[in-house]
Amino acid sequence: MIRTAGLASLAEKAQGKQGKLVRHGSEMKIRSAFLGVFLFLCGLCVAPPALSQGCAMCSSYVSASTKAGQRAVNKAVLLLLIPAAGFMSGGMVMAYRYSRKRDLEQG
Repeated sequence: MIRTAGLASLAEKAQGKQGKLVRHGSEMKIRSAFLGVFLFLCGLCVAPPALSQGCAMCSSYVSASTKAGQRAVNKAVLLLLIPAAGFMSGGMVMAYRYSRKRDLEQG
């Protein structure tokens, strides 16, 4: 029998009549959640060094340019931010609507 920290009692309760381990959905959901959080934290540890190199290059480029060039770069950054924010907002609205619809159907 596989024993993991914090899930040992779940594993013991999930044993069948022949002593085989029966996996329940809740145990798999917990493991998936822990894996997702772990991968997210690993991604946070890796991303800052890579992103900081681009910022140093961008800031040195902007500081060496004229005032008109600096305004153009600021406008370009805002222009690139708009589609990303739109997709993120649209996804959040769709997820909210789906969750409300699902809750109404179950309740």
